Amino acid sequence: MKFLLLSILGFMLTLTACTDNKKVKYMDEIQLKNGNSEMTFVFPVSYKAEGDNGKSRMRLYCKYPTMEARDGNQVLEADSMTIHLEVSESRSRADFIVETAAKSYDPNFPGKIFFVGEQDGLQTYRSFSGKGDKQNEINMHVFRAIDGALVSAEDSGDWSVVFTASRKIGPNLNVEYLFAKSIGTDFAKIDAAVVNFVNAHIKK
Repeated sequence: MKFLLLSILGFMLTLTACTDNKKVKYMDEIQLKNGNSEMTFVFPVSYKAEGDNGKSRMRLYCKYPTMEARDGNQVLEADSMTIHLEVSESRSRADFIVETAAKSYDPNFPGKIFFVGEQDGLQTYRSFSGKGDKQNEINMHVFRAIDGALVSAEDSGDWSVVFTASRKIGPNLNVEYLFAKSIGTDFAKIDAAVVNFVNAHIKK
């Protein structure tokens, strides 16, 4: 009996030692860097965040509105969202649209972004790609978020199944996120969810 108890105790000690040597990894910590700017993010390993320490960009896949992780290798679904993070001091796509847009459409420059109008705080800009019957209309919706950042949600045409949104979080983080059109057009609500999600995973 004494021998049996000693054997069980020895097995438990061995099992504990093996567990300590092979600690389960629950979180991924990725440091993005670009010049003098750097930020560190911590995500659960379930997100399979795609990015390397020392690089400027990373990507991850999630579901809206829960922001749970999803498999990026799976076919796009109704709640699919892909988020790109880049440490950069450059302006966002939203800022570029507002700063470079023409006041009206010029048929001589159909690819030039121009201002269409504004309703309920949502500005619409447009440009065209292609020629003749194959000309494609691209609509860009821009608004100012609660944190003061300009946000754009871009619809590349009927052929596309996603909106592409862009904004900055602070002076050094460019955020671009693609989300299925089936998620809807409450851009302010969707943007707030993304901002809260990203901010929650920045290492303080």
